[in-house]
Amino acid sequence: METKNIKFIDFDRQIAFLDDSDLICDVSNVFFENDGIKIQSYTPRVGDNIIVPRQEIAENRVVRGIRPSHVTKKSGSITFWDQKRETGWLNGNIAFNVSDCGNSLNWAPRVNEEVFFLQIPNKKGPRAIEVEKFRGTAAGRNKVAPVRRNDQRRFVFKGPRPQVPKRRDAPPHFLPNFDVPTALVNGIRLGTDILKIIPALTAELTEENYFYKMTALLFCEEVALGIEIEQFTKRDVILEHINGNHFSLEIPGLKNDSPQLGIADLLIITVNQNETMEFHAFIHTIRHSACTVIFQMSDVFSEKHRTSPVTIKFTLNRYPIRTMQNALKGIGRELSLVTLFPKATNFYGLVDRRRFQWSQPYQVTASMISGLNDFQHDAVLSVLDGAGLFHPKIIFGPAGTGKTRTMVELARIIITCSTGRVLIVAPSNSAADILLARLSEALGERAEKIICRWNALRRNNEALSENCKKFSRDDNAKDARCVISTCLATSSLPRRKFDFLLARAEQYVDALEKYREILPQRGFPFILLDVASGTEARQTGSFSWFNAKEIVQVMSFCKKVLKAGLSQSDVGIISPYRQQVVEIRKILMLSKLTDIRVGSTEEFQGTEYKCIIISTVRANERLLEYDARTCIGFVASKQRTCVALTR
Repeated sequence: METKNIKFIDFDRQIAFLDDSDLICDVSNVFFENDGIKIQSYTPRVGDNIIVPRQEIAENRVVRGIRPSHVTKKSGSITFWDQKRETGWLNGNIAFNVSDCGNSLNWAPRVNEEVFFLQIPNKKGPRAIEVEKFRGTAAGRNKVAPVRRNDQRRFVFKGPRPQVPKRRDAPPHFLPNFDVPTALVNGIRLGTDILKIIPALTAELTEENYFYKMTALLFCEEVALGIEIEQFTKRDVILEHINGNHFSLEIPGLKNDSPQLGIADLLIITVNQNETMEFHAFIHTIRHSACTVIFQMSDVFSEKHRTSPVTIKFTLNRYPIRTMQNALKGIGRELSLVTLFPKATNFYGLVDRRRFQWSQPYQVTASMISGLNDFQHDAVLSVLDGAGLFHPKIIFGPAGTGKTRTMVELARIIITCSTGRVLIVAPSNSAADILLARLSEALGERAEKIICRWNALRRNNEALSENCKKFSRDDNAKDARCVISTCLATSSLPRRKFDFLLARAEQYVDALEKYREILPQRGFPFILLDVASGTEARQTGSFSWFNAKEIVQVMSFCKKVLKAGLSQSDVGIISPYRQQVVEIRKILMLSKLTDIRVGSTEEFQGTEYKCIIISTVRANERLLEYDARTCIGFVASKQRTCVALTR
């Protein structure tokens, strides 16, 4: 069997002449299968390289049929299209003609459009047949496009994205990219002082520079996050094949969000022996319990590189930063800067503690407010004061002064005494869940008809508590009287207006005056237990620490306070390390002490217990620098220490 190129085609006589040969091909008889690939339609062209089987050559030197010598399934994008001549290029070097789009009769090719096609050899270069428009649902096919990495030409093969549900599924297409300026990226990576790159950051925040300054800070944050996630690159890894084009990857630190990944996040995979090919895979499933992610690769990887060692790079999910940039962009259009920079007004002096007048028929009396001290009581009345109702109010105070309790009571009063809608936001899911738990408890049985917990797109349903699942009804968000969410997740809320916005911010205020006394009181002392003989340990691949000897001491102290007369619900155990929390919970379950609450500092925000046990885990002074660098533990956060000591 040999191959020849077509020299000339006589379509009237349905014959083709071949280069360097006296053979003639019968083009009326086309074989529609080669290399195991079925061909739906093929029209021979001058220059095509075809197979000439000897058994198909008749005595008159006529080849009985014609077929391309080689056929390859491919995908890519249209890089050039001549509308008049109806010819174009795919991936920069593969020619095609409008007649090659026979299966897409109503389709007009456009530049940058993604397509599937069959590639066949031609004397002038490869050409495409059976060009079809990519519709995003053809599982298992390859998407390929040429890109350049470090001046080297690479071909990128993209696996399919995960199928998304009908509800809010992905970032909106209209969201701009907000690319970080190259000069800023290079400067930060080279260690240049940011203030030399952006001197305006030292200026006082004003209405005039608000947008520029906040935008620049978000750019800096994005670069820092990108550098951080690069540290998790995995090298010389062999992916575990599941079935078809599905593969899994074990990530030991996944339980601790190291790295923090979500559905549809992009993984960039390169085969060690072939640097010219790059594979993009999108995460389809995350199994936190098994510390694995599942994704779907392209056909090319499954067929040729299934057992090859690869390098895997994690990429930063830019959706949160882009959403924040878009919000800043809309400030001048939707939110007046007057609201962000209001004129100073002494609202506190307008408060009447005995009675609060609201627009008829709603009246709020001081007797309606319960469970607050005088300062918290006045704060609630000040927020609802009619004279300054449309000005932003800030309830501030150090950790332990009851801001969460005040906010919950404020929300309860608004819901009870008005028909207005309330949006409550917090900076994190844990903070939002705490507000949900407190407010639902305050409202009682009617809470389910009033509250909707709007969760982030990327939040894993497995991470939701039973109480949170009960209120997480997306279909109820449009009509719910009260919606609780994180700041970022509100970007995907249905377009409905709210009458009140209550925002729970991070703790930034230094100690002023606490109604809880930090210094030990007689009868309620701080007891310091020395566990210096203990040692920290980590599970293989995990970034979280635990201390076995400290766990023994914690259990011993729990039994002592329970024996002294406290109930399990009176005791709380705080630890800044997730693995320590997990290990303590295991021991408590074995000891049948399941009503003792164990969690991180954030989980105890806004709560009080008769006895709090703080497990700091650390016993090695050399590791304190690691804590400060990674912003975990108590050492790097005065706020966490303050919260823990005031529970």
